[in-house]
Amino acid sequence: MDKGNGAKTSETLYDVLKVSNDCSDKDIRNAYVQLSKQYHPDAKGSSQDHTARFLKISEAYQTLSKPKLRREYDEILKASQNSRIIEVGKSARTIIHRQVQEKTIRPRET
Repeated sequence: MDKGNGAKTSETLYDVLKVSNDCSDKDIRNAYVQLSKQYHPDAKGSSQDHTARFLKISEAYQTLSKPKLRREYDEILKASQNSRIIEVGKSARTIIHRQVQEKTIRPRET
């Protein structure tokens, strides 16, 4: 993702679902349902790209649909932005996501 200044940033889970970070739980669910229908692997004309996108959509929904995980994700996201750790590669983003799900990391004190 390009923020307009030439700097690329990682796609957040909110970006995956095409919602804002202050959206409601209902908005998250509606976005998930809509995108799942569009990218589901069983959909007509589905490709490997669609399957990969569907997995990202499912992963985003699994985190953002659960209030506690969403809060933890938001705290980590805020801490990374405050620390200017914006360029996070796919593997690091996946590790952070897993750690949030497993509740093994806590956001840094600021």
